[in-house]
Amino acid sequence: MVAALHKRKIPLVIANARLSERSAKGYAKLGKFMRRLLSRITLIAAQNEEDASRFIALG
Repeated sequence: MVAALHKRKIPLVIANARLSERSAKGYAKLGKFMRRLLSRITLIAAQNEEDASRFIALG
């Protein structure tokens, strides 16, 4: 879905996003794939600063 929206130049916004420490560690193992996926998202509005920091750390 993310790729399809990106291809059509449709913005993707994720509101109230949460990313636990455990999930962040798992997603970090996906490296380049996660960075590419996240780069296609227009805006991620995290629930708090901790979650925002985890998204930023992923790429």
